[in-house]
Amino acid sequence: MKNYRFRLLTLALSLIASSPAIAQDSGITTTPENAASTPAPADGSAANTSTDTATTATADVFDNRFYVAPLGAYALSPNSRPNGNAFGGALALGKSVVPHLGVEILGEYLHYNGKEVPATASGLTCAANALITNPACSPSHNPSQSIYGGGLGANVYLSPSNYGLFVHADAEGGNRFVYDGGLGLDLPFAKHSVAVRAEALYHKEQSEKAEPLFLLGLRIPFGSLAAPVVPAEPAVAVVPAVEPPPPPPAPAPPPCQTPAPGDTINLDGCKTGDTIVLRGVNFDFNKATLTLNAKTILDQVVTALTSRPDIKVEVDGHTDGKGSGPYNLKLSDRRAKSVKQYLVEKGIDAGRMTTKGFGKTMPIADNSTDEGRELNRRVELKVTEANGPVGAAGSTDVPVSSGASDSTAAPSPSTGTAAADASTPPQ
Repeated sequence: MKNYRFRLLTLALSLIASSPAIAQDSGITTTPENAASTPAPADGSAANTSTDTATTATADVFDNRFYVAPLGAYALSPNSRPNGNAFGGALALGKSVVPHLGVEILGEYLHYNGKEVPATASGLTCAANALITNPACSPSHNPSQSIYGGGLGANVYLSPSNYGLFVHADAEGGNRFVYDGGLGLDLPFAKHSVAVRAEALYHKEQSEKAEPLFLLGLRIPFGSLAAPVVPAEPAVAVVPAVEPPPPPPAPAPPPCQTPAPGDTINLDGCKTGDTIVLRGVNFDFNKATLTLNAKTILDQVVTALTSRPDIKVEVDGHTDGKGSGPYNLKLSDRRAKSVKQYLVEKGIDAGRMTTKGFGKTMPIADNSTDEGRELNRRVELKVTEANGPVGAAGSTDVPVSSGASDSTAAPSPSTGTAAADASTPPQ
């Protein structure tokens, strides 16, 4: 009898364990392998593919609703138990907390039938004592017994939807401490609806041997199932076209001014009416002959004038206050012409240049001092015409070195202009 009971329990566990194939036919298990192995429609239509995809998505939805599970129970009593088999029921209130796991509060009731115990004595003993009541000569009947209690249970499901095959375990307290463990199956009539629940468990009571316990009933969810969360497609951000920043303004042209000693001559910023003093352009004493240092500077002036072909200039000669006015006027004019002639020889068009001598009529410093007289002896370039935009020409800056006076050939400290004049006219 004992082997029969446990064989029956083993058969029930085997049937439940084979339920994934049944569940798959019902569409409640949707593992990635099942989804991948679903054959494509013969006609290749997109509608059929969409339907299959929707079915898979629905079956994969995790059902986290509360449910109640009323169950009928039947237990096979072992031979060692003084009672017969038991009928009863169980009631569970459960909820799936996460995919693959649910918890339950449950109560259980089992009523064990009474059991007849055969007489332990017979034969002559009982015949000899026929007139005497002997309990051993008569069969006895053990009374029925009820077991009841409540506790907590847990179900571990194979499917993330928390339907299908699961492993069950619970522990209950009541008139006896009881714990159960085994396999179960939730098989819904439709996806995520009322399901048939079947369980095949080992039932263990305090002070009793384990026995098979079978439960069959319903799992009834209540409340609406939340729709599956479909991740929204990321919004395509529209990036407005960014206009490039305006180009930086063109740098301002350098001022048209007389450079300091050691600086360069730059004609880029020069316009009509501007004047530049040619520092270091000196002459031999009382002559219009250019010194070697003056030629070096004028070579560089040639480059500056070549870079501004739109410019026309006037070469002006000036002397200091020594000597007579007529003599200094002629000397300054000859020296201005000498500068123009040298520039023409170096390739500057003569039509771009005019000359004029001013003698001692336009001093820029005190003629009573050596320093002042040296500043007054000078050659200037006056811009008489400039047709191009200011700063447009890519001129080459010309470094200017200081020149010597007529008498000493010493470097000019500041304005460094035309050659020194003689203190008296030559004899």
